[in-house]
Amino acid sequence: MRLNVVSRYCVPIMQRTIEGEHFRGMYPHLMYSARLFEVLTRCPEYAEVLAGNSKVIPMLLHVAAECDRPLRVESDHEGRRLALEALRHLAQWKLWPPPAEAIARPSMSPVRSLSRSPTGSEDMEESLSSGTSRGRQLLVPSRSPTQRPSFARRCLLQESNDFINITLPNLLYHEHQGIRLSAAGLWAHIHKGAVRQQMLTGVRLGSEKGLPENLWRWHVLG
Repeated sequence: MRLNVVSRYCVPIMQRTIEGEHFRGMYPHLMYSARLFEVLTRCPEYAEVLAGNSKVIPMLLHVAAECDRPLRVESDHEGRRLALEALRHLAQWKLWPPPAEAIARPSMSPVRSLSRSPTGSEDMEESLSSGTSRGRQLLVPSRSPTQRPSFARRCLLQESNDFINITLPNLLYHEHQGIRLSAAGLWAHIHKGAVRQQMLTGVRLGSEKGLPENLWRWHVLG
């Protein structure tokens, strides 16, 4: 990392992969480029260096959001799954989403069977008081009126907001099992409060209604 490998190697190889261009005499596959980021983000020190590069997170969001695009090769699905895993590691180390974001309880739980407010009425009321649109919770950084984030930071906030509220919920129902699994893991890291609430609901259903734990834990939440 002291040799600036992120800017000199990691970012360029992923950029060339996304653009379908050659890199140092070869055409890198998405699976191998994404694995590089997934492996490095497992270590908090390396993950911090990656998150500090302004191009890394937008690239990972772009790769993960392209899951419905035509595949160049079959292994592209695995590459996109690894991008989701890299984002999950960054969320685990609290390096992403940006600390200024206040990620509230989602308007619709991805676990439809245990949703407390199917109509989203409670979230609609919250949205009207917090600057949201059509019941979709926006991520608004908390800052004083005199502070204004940089253009790059505002772009990252918007990209993160769109990914978390639009793209990620759709990936929970992707046709590829690995992508669904990684998307669920990322969603759970970002919405720990919602997951905890669903777990408590399952426990209560088990104790009061006799719903078997294996049923709600693995076939509903799972």
